[in-house]
Amino acid sequence: MAGGRGRTAGWLAVAAVVALATAAAHAPAWQGVFVYDDVTEIGDNPGLRTLWPPWVPMFTGGTLPHRPLPYYTFALNVAAGGLDTRGFHAVNLAIHLANGGLLAWLTATLLARLAGRQRRQIDWQLATATAAVWLVHPLAGFCVDYLYQRMELLAATAVLAALACFLKACESPRPSGWLAGSIVASSLGMCCKENAVVAPAVVLLVDWLVVSRDAARPWMSLVMSVSRRPRYYAALFLTPLLAVVLVLLQQSRYAELGQPPVGPVGYLLNQPLIVIDYLRLAVWPDGLCLDRYRLPETRPWLLAAGMALVAAALVTASVSVRRLPAIALTILLFLGLLAPTSSLIPVYALMADQRMYLPLAVLVAAVVAAAGQGLTRLAGRWLAVGTGVAVIVCLAAVTWQRAGLFQSRLAIWQDVTVKAPDNPRGWQTYGLELLAAGRPADAIAAVDRSLSLKPDEPLTLTLRAHLLVMLDRPAEAVTTCKRLFTLDPPLPAGSGSVHPRHGIRYAILAAALAAGPRSSATDQQIETLIERAEQIDGHSPETRAMLARAQHSLQQAAESANDAAAP
Repeated sequence: MAGGRGRTAGWLAVAAVVALATAAAHAPAWQGVFVYDDVTEIGDNPGLRTLWPPWVPMFTGGTLPHRPLPYYTFALNVAAGGLDTRGFHAVNLAIHLANGGLLAWLTATLLARLAGRQRRQIDWQLATATAAVWLVHPLAGFCVDYLYQRMELLAATAVLAALACFLKACESPRPSGWLAGSIVASSLGMCCKENAVVAPAVVLLVDWLVVSRDAARPWMSLVMSVSRRPRYYAALFLTPLLAVVLVLLQQSRYAELGQPPVGPVGYLLNQPLIVIDYLRLAVWPDGLCLDRYRLPETRPWLLAAGMALVAAALVTASVSVRRLPAIALTILLFLGLLAPTSSLIPVYALMADQRMYLPLAVLVAAVVAAAGQGLTRLAGRWLAVGTGVAVIVCLAAVTWQRAGLFQSRLAIWQDVTVKAPDNPRGWQTYGLELLAAGRPADAIAAVDRSLSLKPDEPLTLTLRAHLLVMLDRPAEAVTTCKRLFTLDPPLPAGSGSVHPRHGIRYAILAAALAAGPRSSATDQQIETLIERAEQIDGHSPETRAMLARAQHSLQQAAESANDAAAP
């Protein structure tokens, strides 16, 4: 009994050390601010100011799709501590640590089942090492420090919990409750993020290759897995319909689906090369980026080589099913978890670091299990432990350095321009942050770089016109506004609703005209522009500031005219 208590205390101490190391690695981000989608979906989201009725915070936000459960947790954060980012970071870290605990239990359980034995000490050691490496890995930590990506954390929780409940059901004399829990977890995942649709497939893969595996008839055991629990699998595979319904209800909010750089086939052909980059970041996490931008690859030989590598991986998984199920499981889980964002559904971003959050756990588990057992056999337990500690320390140091960038939006976007120099959105947003920092001259250089990459982007042209007015270059601002209105013409007065973006554009043009050469016709045009801007978007701080600038110029001109007319 005393030995059991001692082992429990030992494992609790190890868990505490891992948790503290993870918290320390992310500590710099706690002094940070809302960045990128955090601003519109959390900081400026009025729906998060209430908890009841629950559908208000769940389905209120900016322009992005509403993910009900993460949004409600954001509302809970606001209720508990306002918009203090430390509270949001604390919750993200807690979810990440909980996911690490689930990963450790799952790893120990699967290692034991693959070896056909009960869990033992070495399984828990390898499982703890797996969780520790994953928890401090900067590629996984990206979702922790970028607060809006809580939805990725919670979707992963749902997938891990659905699998854990299923495995507990396989061990329990009364499995029905655990199976129900698995279905509930999968359902909740669909309310977190669309990539949770893989949860049923993940459970089925583990059931087929681990729980119900028949080495003599490996492919028949796939059928047996389903036939043993037909009602469970019927319910489990119905849960993705919830995600489908949420997507259909918010089709207009999935803007990334409406502006993909390539079609479905081109997107699919590019993804093997993206997966290779993900693997590189998993091994050498240098170059992590908040808004990664990657142009589609068009060279046929390179696309063919990427597809050949994926085909080789699938063939390897197929031939490993009989004798090496661990290899088959690793390959199929990794590719399956990436499938929602790395297959036929094209989105604007070919690659995004947060998509590797859960797939990375599969890679880490496989590498740690293989390397840990190999090093222990070849060089002894202490060398294996020392190597693991060194890897964890190095990864935590990179995560700590990376977390520091989240203290400043300007630092984040400067980092994006360095790591993704061909990203027009990165340069545009960097220009916005330079403007907010009171550096309009530097901002216009960044905006011009963005326009050199994407010349006809209306939002970037709007920012450029704004900056030109601030830099007292009214003639250039007028020229930019005319180009802008040609590319994105507003509806004529009285024709119906007008998008708020036209309000700031009217105000910028009014300010530019007011600062330049004047005539009675120009003055009349300025008055009309001011009136239209106030009607469309008069409440916006940016529009009000630009209108004040225009009115100030008009007032100065009127005073000068009065002085000239005075005897």
